[in-house]
Amino acid sequence: MVDADGLRRVRDVLDAAGYDDRGILDALGGDELGSLGDRRVAPLLRRTAGGSILETLARLFIIGIEVDAAAVSRAVAPMDPTGWVSCGLLEASGDGYRAAVSLRAYQGLVVASDFARRDPTRGLAPDHVMGISQSSLSLDALTVRRPVGAALDLGTGGGFQALLAARHADRVVAVDANPRAVRLARMNVALNRLDNVECRGGDMFEPAADEPFDLIVSNPPFIISPDSTHQFLSTPLPGDALCESLARAAPAHLSDGGWCQFLCNWIVAGGQAWEERLAGWFDGAGCDVWVMRRSTSAVDEYACEWIETATDEPSEFSARFGEWMSYFTDLGVEAVGFGLVTMRRRHGDNWFRTDDAPDVIGIAAGDDVVRLFALTDVLATHDDDDLLAVRLRLPAEVHLVQESTRARDRWEVESSLLRRDGGLAYAGTIDPIGSALLARCDGARPLGVLLDDLATEVGVDRAEAIAGWLATVRRLVEAGLLQPA
Repeated sequence: MVDADGLRRVRDVLDAAGYDDRGILDALGGDELGSLGDRRVAPLLRRTAGGSILETLARLFIIGIEVDAAAVSRAVAPMDPTGWVSCGLLEASGDGYRAAVSLRAYQGLVVASDFARRDPTRGLAPDHVMGISQSSLSLDALTVRRPVGAALDLGTGGGFQALLAARHADRVVAVDANPRAVRLARMNVALNRLDNVECRGGDMFEPAADEPFDLIVSNPPFIISPDSTHQFLSTPLPGDALCESLARAAPAHLSDGGWCQFLCNWIVAGGQAWEERLAGWFDGAGCDVWVMRRSTSAVDEYACEWIETATDEPSEFSARFGEWMSYFTDLGVEAVGFGLVTMRRRHGDNWFRTDDAPDVIGIAAGDDVVRLFALTDVLATHDDDDLLAVRLRLPAEVHLVQESTRARDRWEVESSLLRRDGGLAYAGTIDPIGSALLARCDGARPLGVLLDDLATEVGVDRAEAIAGWLATVRRLVEAGLLQPA
């Protein structure tokens, strides 16, 4: 059982101490030590040597060291350390206490998870519960944040995505097959004083039964691996079968107009384009689908990254690497793709789209995901003749950045970059004719009229130029660099 009342009192102590994003950053002296790995412990200890309540809490729950009993008692007052022990946050150690979990502050939340590497001589436990990782933040940034009735966090871990969804959903169901993860998720629900999140144990959609959801989010154990020891990384299912099963099962749990967004690894195999392979996952799904690829990794690089995540023992590395390479060879895997899948349940003729992610993604890009779905709807329902009748405009957040060099008594433009600021910051080079067209897109005249004028101005045959220009316009609309007025 989780001591909900005790955890709420713990949160009162943390709030009084200033245990939040800004407070912790100030106590640790900034975030410039991130690249030092385990070596950053020494400077962090130096920076938290003042003995303040916040510094003591940071030593416990950020650095993860043992702290003497007197200092802990001062830091957790008016509670007693034993109360924090019964809540599952502290454990007795020598003459003092040490944290049983890490506590990360993020945008008004406090999130408990397991320490990533507190003991360098030991690997991660099989039931390790991951903290707020880069993948967690990526999913957060791209999640559609619209008010909804019901949301589902599938493979919730410590509940981070569920806590975020609770801010815009009437109710949230958080599911995980790892009992320790379910316990930590329940702790985090209480620690953040939420009453609209229910945590359930079980595999995949089974605990959700037949409930419909307006939003499904998932940062699942998507790693393609021969080793399923660590539940937060991978499952016994072969290859990318977990992500495929999620894609095929999700539509049955989505309400009409509902969204499903999940991070995904997929196999890149010889003889078939990865886009074609993934499209097969969604045949007959009744959903529009956008796959945004973030990266593609060679299998040897991919194996090295994830073997090192699970173990620090150098003597095991060679054997494990050989095992991974044999596994990939047997499956015919040449590379591994990574990205975000977004599905929207909709009746009618559905579309499937793939893109590479922009180099820059803003902190909150969920509204841009909705916007680009709407723009893709327009393109899917407008042939070229229809598109020529549309009035287009350049969004205020789109800018043309030019680089010039001096040539005698004037400047000559060497390159032009069209860039969208904020959110999904798509950018691309554009030629002088494209720049001239964009300057005319003020939403006042149909595209066909603009193209007629442009063809006359540059002295080209409209009929010959129109197909190429329309293809460019479609790409600009897809990226949100142009939009219907």
